[in-house]
Amino acid sequence: MEKHRVLVFYSQSLFAQGLQRLIEKAGDFEVIGVDLDLQDAVSSLRAHDPDAVLIDADDLGSGGRELLVQLLRETPSIQLVCLTAVDGKVSVYRRELAPVTRSEELLRALRSPWTAAGEERPAAP
Repeated sequence: MEKHRVLVFYSQSLFAQGLQRLIEKAGDFEVIGVDLDLQDAVSSLRAHDPDAVLIDADDLGSGGRELLVQLLRETPSIQLVCLTAVDGKVSVYRRELAPVTRSEELLRALRSPWTAAGEERPAAP
């Protein structure tokens, strides 16, 4: 089975690297880029055509949100999963905001578009 290609945009390098390792260890994703700033993420999005983007919603700012909305309109097939950290808790936003306490919950959010479409997904190790 072909792996789904994921772009990670997170401004904190250490956290971005941890996300990359977590996603790649799951086995059913390929991280095609890790970008620490919005302009690099936009360039990567246009250049690499990922299946999914994992993004730090707290780093977007209003101009970044507008740009992201525009890019997603241009490429509606991309699945967007946003992370937000408030009061030391991490939450995932896809269709609704949900607190994440375990890494498997984050991976489930990344897998959900394909799982909902009935596509077989390998189990995480």
